[in-house]
Amino acid sequence: MSDGQGKDRHLLGTGRTNSRNPGTSNVDIMVPGETLVFLRPETGELVVVPADKSNLLRSHYNGLSTAVAEFHSANHAVQMCDEHLQDLRLKHASKADQDAAERVLGLALDWQAEAHETQYREFQQLGPLPDEAPAAADTSSGDGKLDKVTTAGTGKRLIELIAIKQHGAMEHRRKSAEGREGRLEDGVFKKKLGEVTTAEELKTLGRWPKRMPEKLVYVRSDKLNPQWIKTRDADKTKWSDVYKKGHNGRRTLDKAKLKRYAIEQVAKHTTLSAKSVFGEDLEGGASLTLGKWADSWNQVLKTEMAGSLADDGADIELNAAAQLMRFTYGGSLDGEFSVMDRRAKARAEGHVAMDFAKAQATFELYLPRKTGWLWTAQDSKNETQRLLATRCQVAMTVSGVVGASIAGELAFQVETAKVANERPKVKGKPGRKRKLGPKGKKTGAQSTVSINAKDEVDVAEMTVAAEVFAGAQATGTLSGTLEWRDPEHNDKAFEEIATIAPSAGGMVGFGAGGKFSIHYQNGVFRLTAHASLCLGLGGKGKIEFVVDTNQLRAFFKCISYKIAYLLFKNVGIFTTQAFDAITSIQFLAAQPEKRFEDFYMTPLDDIQRQVADIQGRLNTPKARVQLAERILSGPEPLHCAIPETKGMLICQLTRQGNSIADAGDVYADSSYMRSKKRAVMALLKGTNIKSEYHNIIQHIAEDGAKGDFDKNLSELASFFGQESIAGLNVTGYKSPFFGMPDIAREPVVVHGDFLEWHAAFYEHLMDRVPHGYALTDATSPAYEILRDGNDHPQFASTGWNAYYRSEA
Repeated sequence: MSDGQGKDRHLLGTGRTNSRNPGTSNVDIMVPGETLVFLRPETGELVVVPADKSNLLRSHYNGLSTAVAEFHSANHAVQMCDEHLQDLRLKHASKADQDAAERVLGLALDWQAEAHETQYREFQQLGPLPDEAPAAADTSSGDGKLDKVTTAGTGKRLIELIAIKQHGAMEHRRKSAEGREGRLEDGVFKKKLGEVTTAEELKTLGRWPKRMPEKLVYVRSDKLNPQWIKTRDADKTKWSDVYKKGHNGRRTLDKAKLKRYAIEQVAKHTTLSAKSVFGEDLEGGASLTLGKWADSWNQVLKTEMAGSLADDGADIELNAAAQLMRFTYGGSLDGEFSVMDRRAKARAEGHVAMDFAKAQATFELYLPRKTGWLWTAQDSKNETQRLLATRCQVAMTVSGVVGASIAGELAFQVETAKVANERPKVKGKPGRKRKLGPKGKKTGAQSTVSINAKDEVDVAEMTVAAEVFAGAQATGTLSGTLEWRDPEHNDKAFEEIATIAPSAGGMVGFGAGGKFSIHYQNGVFRLTAHASLCLGLGGKGKIEFVVDTNQLRAFFKCISYKIAYLLFKNVGIFTTQAFDAITSIQFLAAQPEKRFEDFYMTPLDDIQRQVADIQGRLNTPKARVQLAERILSGPEPLHCAIPETKGMLICQLTRQGNSIADAGDVYADSSYMRSKKRAVMALLKGTNIKSEYHNIIQHIAEDGAKGDFDKNLSELASFFGQESIAGLNVTGYKSPFFGMPDIAREPVVVHGDFLEWHAAFYEHLMDRVPHGYALTDATSPAYEILRDGNDHPQFASTGWNAYYRSEA
């Protein structure tokens, strides 16, 4: 065969060119091998692979790289498909478009499951690692001695190698560009999802890199022939001169000595010419791959955390655990070694700032995903009540085997510290397999989860745990916040309500069958949640949260919406102390010149003493009028007051001093009673649904305890009948606004006809309010707009436009 320039070309061989990855152009063709030369950073040894064995080894390490690439690519595709579907739902896209996006998400989830199982099979072939000690001895003492490091350990492990034999600078740049080819920006990726109809089209779109760079590679230890491994320190330059600790205790690579070391090792241990390995320019050629590696890993990692840059300093870790972690996070996928502060995609949404040199990853994630999921609860009738959309924003820094387990497994395991004031620790654990739903339909990413019942979609445990992760001790420190989607935000944004806290020691667990509970301990609200509620399906352990002073308002608001969405039913998530604290603090915050924050870190006994003191002072007419005026001013604490709190306030306004004579000289006219009656009306009109109104009247008592509804209603009617103008008969007025009775007008009630108003108001109330909208006064126009409305998409799990549907 001629190339047109008079030079003959010859076929290397014939055969079928089957794609190595279906849907791609990568094919396996048998070609003559060439001698491969690698540096093993862990030991400084040279690895020389003879030409007749090189193709088998290349197939092996490229297979490992491909498995990792598929896993990361599939994870990214799932994230992009999920975001695309949620965007369509939020924009009220057509049902056809949403159905198409759901199908593509299903394809992505299938790809992710396949890729995870493939990668996990590789992990299952690895044995437990030896102690995570640095490979090189500490040479700071000056003795310069190094122990021989081999593939120690009872099982197989991964060996990290740096390719030495390489292309020239121009060829290197060309191949690097090929490796980056096809990586799309997130926005472009999501736009192209609309064109995807098959699994292969999705993989073609999302697979990266298109070609393995073969610069940093990973080889299983049983694939390395001991005869290929050459003794280090064969000449003048020692490995201890290259990889060493500085005066600050941090390990770096001496680039100049690395070049000399590599050239000396090749000359000593191979018959290859230096030029055939390093190129024409020995000094420049030798630095092309090794130099880039040294430059990159010697850099100072700058990670952006909470809006500021943290300078961690270079510190290169080369031990076995570090190698495993680098492999898991895609160390072999970047031919430029540009791995400092690389923001890798995680299985959950967010990013990972990976320091490959230190083998340390800092996660900033939204779990189970950025849009959260919908918590539900089973009531006493075993009916499912939809509650709130929540998510957990977490940060954790992990390294070594633990870091690899978190990236390589499907779920987190949280170990709560047994010692007080220690933060919870995390590591990975085998997650769950997706199962088929009815009629073989694949279930998608679960979007709802019960706080008091087992309802997880994914129930099949991974049956075989990878031995390489089995002995890992949880070391990653977990921090972050629990957030809820606030219905009162215009964009329904998430707002934090609690912070992951150190263990308090001796915490009460969950109730029978429960996964979430709220406690009050040492003046602080503490939330205990099963890890699966916060971190996603398969999560193991529990997480404790504490409500900080700057989170109290959002916490109380969240509680009020949760109780309203539960239709004021008790599902057993509050301890008695926690519920008493909520009721009492809301009562105190409703008093003149008080705020929720005033009672932060106040023990329950002290809070209850303050309640008793306030109730004692309310014996005076002036204090009662001041309380009435405070309520009529619409203070923020009352916007989220639960029925028990409102019952306590109504009790103070109605059960004593209910005559002009009781007011004394200061209030010797009808304004005294009128102000109290108007305040009681304000508390009742702030009701949203029938069950709330019923609960308020039922809990009219000094301590908000549950009483007899009919008895309390009768006493309330008697209160409104006192000091009324005898014989006044004000007829009911019909409002032109949707024909509702004018329950906003007060003369009927103020002058004694409470029961008439009560009957009209009760019938006016809804049985439930649409979720996802601000709770409002039942006599306001905004309330009428909500009547018979649908749940906001971002608070719904059913209906074609629901944000939290799980089907895919």
